[in-house]
Amino acid sequence: MLDRLPTELLLVIAELAAPQTAHSRLRPLIHTEIWIFDEDEASALASALERDPTLAPFTKRLICSYISANNLEELGRVFPLFNNVRSVDIDRSGTKAAPLELSTIERLGALTDLSLEECWVAPTLPRLDQLETLCLCYKNLVVQPGKDVHLAPIRIITELSSASKRSLRLLEQDRHFRFDDADSPPPDFANLTLFELDGMSFETMRGFGVFPSLTFEGHLQALISVAPNLSALTLPLNLGIGSDEIAEARAHIYEFLKQFVKTKIPIHFHNEPRDMDEHIPDPDFKTLDEFDGEGYFSDLVEGKVDDPELRNFRVMVV
Repeated sequence: MLDRLPTELLLVIAELAAPQTAHSRLRPLIHTEIWIFDEDEASALASALERDPTLAPFTKRLICSYISANNLEELGRVFPLFNNVRSVDIDRSGTKAAPLELSTIERLGALTDLSLEECWVAPTLPRLDQLETLCLCYKNLVVQPGKDVHLAPIRIITELSSASKRSLRLLEQDRHFRFDDADSPPPDFANLTLFELDGMSFETMRGFGVFPSLTFEGHLQALISVAPNLSALTLPLNLGIGSDEIAEARAHIYEFLKQFVKTKIPIHFHNEPRDMDEHIPDPDFKTLDEFDGEGYFSDLVEGKVDDPELRNFRVMVV
């Protein structure tokens, strides 16, 4: 019968009918990721899901920016519906007066990857048994009476997860911040299976409680101390430090590698953005790539190290 209708009418019928007939197939694709950019969107999403929860099972990733503590509480009411969400990103959220209660995200039972950037969080951290990767970018502060503790969310992965493989990524950790909480012991880095630092965070290690020394030699010895439990260590290919420390640092790095290579644990190096130094407040901070015209570890990557102990040392650039 349709073959007797004018072509124009068939096109109109097809246009009107397609959204209804294809809805069930399109929905899983449309709602795979949900982005929430402000407080109004967070409230609207929570209300919509309470009325119609059918889209929630298709969602695998939630990305939240500029949300308040109240928003997170609202979303927490519908978190149990997101039984397939494996990844959550939260950035620029919470305030010192009203920090985020991250314990709310315990209701996301399938969560394996959590990223926090510039968040104020309450002292009660979430116990996420299946969490495999925690990424902390820039400053994330735990609000406590009389002080704010930098980097304390590290405990989410080192102590409050029981996953068999656990990775910690520290990105753009400002070197002026310190991991310094006299009321509690430093996080147990030995529980990690993968530890990744960018150049800025490597420089900041001097501020961590687990890396107390002010010398590069001290940092590297501390890394060796956690090495037995690592499956890999990732360092920046263009590790940046003050130009007056380059020669000394290179010697310390090589001495570290001689010891670390004995652990049989692979070392990975990753390239960083060329404009990394734009985010660093210290004008004297440069990448070694800029200083000597080569990648800091280019001789290792190319197998051209003069030292016989490192001549056969092989690295991977990721």
